[in-house]
Amino acid sequence: MKTTKRLLLIFASSVALIGCTTTSRVAIAKAEDVKGYPSMGSVRSTFPLGGLFKNLTYSIALDNALEKAEKMGATHFVPDEGSCPAFFAIPETASGTAYRQQSSTNTPFVR
Repeated sequence: MKTTKRLLLIFASSVALIGCTTTSRVAIAKAEDVKGYPSMGSVRSTFPLGGLFKNLTYSIALDNALEKAEKMGATHFVPDEGSCPAFFAIPETASGTAYRQQSSTNTPFVR
C-alpha cells in the first residue's frame, strides 16, 4: 500500500512539473480567426498517460503541440474538432493545424 501511494505521489509531482514547462507563444484560435493565414501543417502530440488525470494530461499534450507549432514558425494553432480531454483515454492526444500570421511589414503600402 505504501508503495502505491509513493508511486502516485511521484507521478502527480512529475506531471505537475511537466505541465508547468511550456514557453510557447503560439495562440490557440478558431478556424475563422485564421482565414487568409498560410497553413504551416498539421501538428499532433501525445502524452502517454491519461485516465483520471484527463484535463492535466490533455493540457500537457496541448502544450507540446503548441511548442511543435512554434518550432514550425506558427503564430496560431487551431485544434482539430475532436481534440479535447477524453475520460480514460490512454494516451491523451492533442492535434490541430498550425498557421502563421502575415507580418504587417509584408502589407503593401497604399497612399
